[in-house]
Amino acid sequence: MRAAILSLLFALPLLGSVTLDPIAPTDHSFVALQIREAWGSCLPGKERITRDGNAFTVFYEMPTHAPCPTGIIPWNEDVPLGALPAGMYSVTVQVTTYVGMRTLASIPFVVTEAEPALRYRPRIASSAGGTEVTFVGVCSGTAIVDGAPVPSRIENCHLIATLPAHAPGPVNVRIGATEVVNAVQYVDPAAAPDASLYERVLIPVLFNGPGAFGSRWETEVVLQGDPPGVLPDVSAPLRTDASIQTLFGNRASGLVLFLPRGHEWSFSSHVRNATQWGTELPVVREGDTRRRIRLQKVPFDPRYRLQLRIYGIDGVGATMSIVQGMTWRTVTLRGPCSATPCNSDQPAYASVDLKQLFAGSTGTQTIELRHPAHQPLRFWAFVTVTDNETQHVTVISPQ
Repeated sequence: MRAAILSLLFALPLLGSVTLDPIAPTDHSFVALQIREAWGSCLPGKERITRDGNAFTVFYEMPTHAPCPTGIIPWNEDVPLGALPAGMYSVTVQVTTYVGMRTLASIPFVVTEAEPALRYRPRIASSAGGTEVTFVGVCSGTAIVDGAPVPSRIENCHLIATLPAHAPGPVNVRIGATEVVNAVQYVDPAAAPDASLYERVLIPVLFNGPGAFGSRWETEVVLQGDPPGVLPDVSAPLRTDASIQTLFGNRASGLVLFLPRGHEWSFSSHVRNATQWGTELPVVREGDTRRRIRLQKVPFDPRYRLQLRIYGIDGVGATMSIVQGMTWRTVTLRGPCSATPCNSDQPAYASVDLKQLFAGSTGTQTIELRHPAHQPLRFWAFVTVTDNETQHVTVISPQ
């Protein structure tokens, strides 16, 4: 009996995440809840979903008819919530365990209009007030924000509304008879960036300085895009045509920017020796990250230096397995945080000399990086192949 009780007590969540998919839903999205947990054996069952207005609750029960064997089991489940009209919602996940009801997660979320009747930028405003929102092609009228008129002016048949101070959260905007639900999201720039509003973007290398064999390296990263609106403090100050190198200086272990979702951004990114035009370095968006990474045709040749750089964009330190053929090695990524959410602009990072890590390897090889399944973190990696004579760099990245 005592063993059975201990087994049931062990059957609790150890590490993982409960997130919304998509993270920033619109009224055209099919919304689902993603459960990615590591449990001490016996997985919850008997799913039941209730809805009270715009509040969803998902109930699970632990099995009680038999002891749970010891061990860690991944719990991966998608719970459909469906297509939802624009509005404010919440979803709570509760699990009945041997020791009582446990709330696994409680997530408020906002559904916006995919095709609003008005075109406007930006969609994020400062809670301190003063953000100007431009409504394109609106030649007259006044903007009404949550039922109250705000200062508005017309320039070249665009209405420019200056939004006043407001508590963080979404607001409706109406001009004349046209209203957009949850049109603008107020944020506190000093608060932790909301993942539903801001996307993490990794700049892998920012470095100007000397290297091996008398080389001197330069990186150039330039950002172009829509006016950014309000950025969290960790990404300020950004602007269109901004030189990231000038704004942030040397970041040899990479930089994480928090950029507003729904805006169009593009980058120019190169690394070069002083005598060359250079090689393009990818700028990595959230959708480019992986849990398992394969880097193919890595040349183990005396003519080249091979440096593997690994990044965790969530900023959480982790241990990864690196596999070449039948040989396994482990590498530790150092990060600014021990758990998510981590709101640092520094990624978790490790840099490895592959020739030292896999001494004696020859020919072209495939390098595979693997991460424990019970830690839902996001990674990216690449290998630089540097010619010892010409200092020319080739980048091998996940495809």
